[in-house]
Amino acid sequence: MQRARKRLIVRQGKRSHWGLDPSTKRVAIAYVDPDGRRGSAIRSVPSLAVAERQEAIRATTIELCELLRAQAEPGVVVVEESTGFGKRPNPELAYAVGAVLGGLVVGVPFTHVEFVASARWKLEVCGYGAIAKPKPTEKRRYEVLEWAQSVGYEGTNWDEADSYAIAEYARCAYELDERGGVL
Repeated sequence: MQRARKRLIVRQGKRSHWGLDPSTKRVAIAYVDPDGRRGSAIRSVPSLAVAERQEAIRATTIELCELLRAQAEPGVVVVEESTGFGKRPNPELAYAVGAVLGGLVVGVPFTHVEFVASARWKLEVCGYGAIAKPKPTEKRRYEVLEWAQSVGYEGTNWDEADSYAIAEYARCAYELDERGGVL
């Protein structure tokens, strides 16, 4: 049974679904446009002190938004939820998500931003919610990367593949209802 899509009222021309995979080391954003074309961009963030790194993450997010907006104007950006305050706290990741949000406000103003848990988008897109990224020393496949490559992703970066899948989740979860004028 297919789950009902949530309708979002968006400004005229904001018709694409974006997915963002945040981390403390890089920012990856992908999109699916209304015609089904996909694209993505990823940038590493330099290793800096905490405050400077947050500003670098924010600035990188803005840069990627400007780059991708030329290809596909987003009506919604779905960001993977931070696991920063769960059973194994990672406050730096939670701070990185905050920096990403600050970048989205500037990079894609007046755009809906939604969150999704990692297990949710993996279940919806790949059919299994407990997919884990292999450790660098493991020689096993990463199912999300395989899915992304099956829909046209030509790279091998796991974070960028995740952003592809998060964008697909956004496409399946949110219907974009364009309306004229200011919202």
